[in-house]
Amino acid sequence: MRACDIEKTTSCEDQRMVCVCNPEFAKQGEGECEYCDCGQGFNCTFKWAYNILWEKTCICPDGYFFNDIYSSKCIPECSRKRPCKYDGTCSYYGAHKMCACPWETKGFLCEEIECGSKCQNRLEVDCLYDQFERVVYCSCKNQSLYYDEEANICRPCLCENGYCDYEYVKYNRKLVCRCFSGYKNFNGYCKECTCGSGECEFNSNGQKICKCLDGFYEKEGICKTCDCHSLNDMKTKCELTGNTKRCFCQKGFKDVLGHCEDINECETNNTCHPSATCYNIFGGFFCRCPNDYEGTDGEKVEPGEVCEDIDECDKSPNHCWFFDNVKCVNLPGSYKCECFQGYEPRTYSDEPHQTTCVRTSKNVGPAMIVVGTTLVLMLVSYLAHVRVKKRAARSN
Repeated sequence: MRACDIEKTTSCEDQRMVCVCNPEFAKQGEGECEYCDCGQGFNCTFKWAYNILWEKTCICPDGYFFNDIYSSKCIPECSRKRPCKYDGTCSYYGAHKMCACPWETKGFLCEEIECGSKCQNRLEVDCLYDQFERVVYCSCKNQSLYYDEEANICRPCLCENGYCDYEYVKYNRKLVCRCFSGYKNFNGYCKECTCGSGECEFNSNGQKICKCLDGFYEKEGICKTCDCHSLNDMKTKCELTGNTKRCFCQKGFKDVLGHCEDINECETNNTCHPSATCYNIFGGFFCRCPNDYEGTDGEKVEPGEVCEDIDECDKSPNHCWFFDNVKCVNLPGSYKCECFQGYEPRTYSDEPHQTTCVRTSKNVGPAMIVVGTTLVLMLVSYLAHVRVKKRAARSN
């Protein structure tokens, strides 16, 4: 009895030598191990077919099937859960679904890229597949470098503020700059270009142009929202005509450079009567009478309403009632306390109601003469009476 070949393991069963096959090998009947590969992890066996030869058979689990035409191995079926890579097409081939792989890809699920002699320095270069163009290309792992396909080396990228990439122009690869956010390509360089809520681009002269979204307009190179900056929840309407902003403001407000601002009616042609004073308030104005004047409903009057003088002397009691010999005299916008005839103010004051009245000096003279004469006559009469009494006493 000879030993098994190197691909087999020799062991004894029932006091005789048998061959135990290594993976990827199987026995044809009771004979020696023969090569029988169904793929890693799958069971392979031989069966007697047509009474003339041994036929290889793979025992495949669910999701796989045996294909003796394409690979003689267990092949994974493509599905939604197991799709074809790199835009491969999943189609039925007989009773099973297989991937039809695009150019330069391979594998049961098109998962392998056929780089061939491309991308030789794999420490610095990745071999990638462009699914849109369906071509294999080389990319430097360091994005600050680009892959020179003619020299097959990585070179510094001169884009600044971006990285180098390729695009296809009529099936020819062209080196371009892919700019970082906030930058745009202009003449092969990444130049700063931001507009806020809008798209930024350059014209042929390198001048920035903002294409703002709906509801936005450009101002000072930035897309700004169409907002009239209303105050106090004021209702306004903002409209855009092209890139021109227009605000429709509430009554009492006007559009000033894209903002609704209060109109000072008192500085324009207000309708207050000349006798009243105009006062501006937020979103409007009102008319008010000066001191000692009033309208129908008090000091505040309607536009055009006349302010009438308040007759302080018509009130009861009037402002002069506290003093004697004084009467109240109404004046436009004021009043004064005036002495009765024959009286004059003893003290003067700027306050019209602080007046004390006394008799005038021209009335005091005659009164004093009368009083003096009366006193003299009384004195003479008294002296005459005393003299008569004395004479009567002497006679006795």
